[in-house]
Amino acid sequence: MLTELFSALDMLLSVQNLVAIFAGVAFGVFMGAVPGLTGTMGIALVIPLTYAFEPITAFALLLGT
Repeated sequence: MLTELFSALDMLLSVQNLVAIFAGVAFGVFMGAVPGLTGTMGIALVIPLTYAFEPITAFALLLGT
C-alpha cells in the first residue's frame, strides 16, 4: 500500500503536472474574478484543452481549475 502511495505522489509531483495544476489555479482565479463566469463554465472551457494531454495531467488541470 505504501508503494502505491509513493508511486501516485511521484506521478503527481512531476513538473508537467505541477505546471498544469498552477495553470488551472491561475485560470480558475481569473474565471472567479470575471463577473458572470462560474466554476462550472470554467471547467467547460478547459475541457477541450485537455484532449491533448495525458490523463493524469488533464485531471490535474481540471482539479486546479
